[in-house]
Amino acid sequence: MYSLQDVLQFEEQQFEQAFHAYLDLYGQHPTDYQIWRHFYFFLWAALDQAPVELLERLGVTARLRALFTEGESRFTTLAEFQFLAGYTVAILPYEFGPFDEWEQKGKELLHQATVLDPTNLIYHLAYLGSLPSSTLPEYSPAYRQAVVDAAPLVATTFQGNGLLNQYFRQVLCRVDEL
Repeated sequence: MYSLQDVLQFEEQQFEQAFHAYLDLYGQHPTDYQIWRHFYFFLWAALDQAPVELLERLGVTARLRALFTEGESRFTTLAEFQFLAGYTVAILPYEFGPFDEWEQKGKELLHQATVLDPTNLIYHLAYLGSLPSSTLPEYSPAYRQAVVDAAPLVATTFQGNGLLNQYFRQVLCRVDEL
């Protein structure tokens, strides 16, 4: 039996082993939010990184959808759940169901994260990033300021191992892109 730290160590290089280790670990601890969040994000990231035949053989899309539903039933009061689920759904809504419905749901989840934790600069940044004006070549002033304000928090919040931390350090620390 692997610990979460063990699984994080081989997420990138040993996809199938990490997948099965997550299944076992989550199966034994389905109410552990830390395990859920890393497993959920691992599955979401795999959609872009793993070979299609492996994704299909392991049923990754179905497992991701099931994990979303389980997370929504267990962790909906956590602002971080709202952020993570909202972000992933907003980026790839078609992986969850009808594009328009799920794109809107992603934005609603991101908004809910800011309601549950209104002082969290990362949630604010992600929510502003989901709005149409933030995708223009010249970002809105509010979004540009949120990028600057959130940068130090992004670095400390996502400093650990694993795909989740690596991804958010890379994607949310956007000061150089402004």
